[in-house]
Amino acid sequence: AQTSQPIEGVSVEVVAYEQTLTSDAEGLVHLTGLSSMKIDVRIEMPGYATVNTKIDADVSDKTAAAPPQEIALLYGNAISGVCTSEGEPLPGATRVEIWNTSKLVITVETDTEGKYTTPGLPVGQYFVGLPDYHYAARAVELTEDGAEFDIEIGVVCHVKGRVLRANGQAHANAGIYVYRRDNIYWTATIHTGPDGHYEVNNLFPGVWVFCALKTQGDTAAQFAVDVNVSESGLSTVDVQLPAITGVMTGRVTYPDGQPVKRARVAVTNLDANFPRALLAAYVVTDDNGYYTAERLENGMNMQARVGGYVDEAQTGTAFSEVVTVPSDNSPVEANIVVATQGVTVRATMRRADDGPILNGGPLCYLLDSQGRLSGLYFGGGTFTGHIDIYDVVPGEYTLVVTNRGAKKSEVSITVGTQNISSGIEVIV
Repeated sequence: AQTSQPIEGVSVEVVAYEQTLTSDAEGLVHLTGLSSMKIDVRIEMPGYATVNTKIDADVSDKTAAAPPQEIALLYGNAISGVCTSEGEPLPGATRVEIWNTSKLVITVETDTEGKYTTPGLPVGQYFVGLPDYHYAARAVELTEDGAEFDIEIGVVCHVKGRVLRANGQAHANAGIYVYRRDNIYWTATIHTGPDGHYEVNNLFPGVWVFCALKTQGDTAAQFAVDVNVSESGLSTVDVQLPAITGVMTGRVTYPDGQPVKRARVAVTNLDANFPRALLAAYVVTDDNGYYTAERLENGMNMQARVGGYVDEAQTGTAFSEVVTVPSDNSPVEANIVVATQGVTVRATMRRADDGPILNGGPLCYLLDSQGRLSGLYFGGGTFTGHIDIYDVVPGEYTLVVTNRGAKKSEVSITVGTQNISSGIEVIV
């Protein structure tokens, strides 16, 4: 034990041999008849953390002459609880993740009554979550007496339907990013079938945004359509996409008039009913600095942007004037003059309780003093997320950071002419 005293009555399961032995008053267990040199054992005792480990085996003469192998048990107990939706148990085999302050410790599953129980864990701080329901792990303090943590997730909605284009045809074989309007964060990626059918499960009531990709080969350009999910269980919602025959053209140049070659151009739809500007097209300039963006939503105000992406061009972030896409397919022009360079800004994100970040990492978007979307970035990290923001020009900005299962948070930052590698932390 932690006191270095022997423990009597400890259960030692020899996993591969289907044997279970019990320690004597000296804390000793003698294993015989083994055919391997490394033996997997599972050690359990009420009031202590369960230990899964390997022990060394050898011929009898050598083991008799050697001191016994010692395994220290830590005080601990189990975390248990019931997972429900509107008072009813979640389906059996629902995954429950148990984290400590540095890693995922174990994943257990609920039974048919929604109950879960962990093995004995060392006393301390843990976080319990339901990843399949976008339920970020909550803090639980485990003592020697154990811990009970029930999870009631409320109404759970499932939605199916068809995605149709403006002409009534199916929007077939297309990816759809599903965003939660409250925190502007990606929650799931789904796909339509050949007839435009889709299905998405485990959503909470409220307004979601379905960002359907315009084409199979384009992972950026998207529609944004509100889908109001309100009923428990399965609902049918057909999604109608708007007409997209608009075209935007333009040229990207440096202040001296020279073309910016091979620069990525993001065209954002400023009128889409989306809490941030929506990426409506994503194209690259040619060797003369020209670009063409097609399949834009008719009648919408659009703005082109260069900067913020890894590309072959050396630029800072710059914007075109706002233009309105005609109702037909006649092109509208939007030119951009860019600075020759910007700086890189690194920000970090963590939870207020230092708990784990749900898979996907932090999402950050940067708004300049005019409210323009100057960058949109996903970052990585498990407990502390990090995001690098490229091609930022000097100025005042609002940095918005969020994560799946978390509320969005924002800070004001000032950017000068030097890279910022530390000092910007956002707590969600």
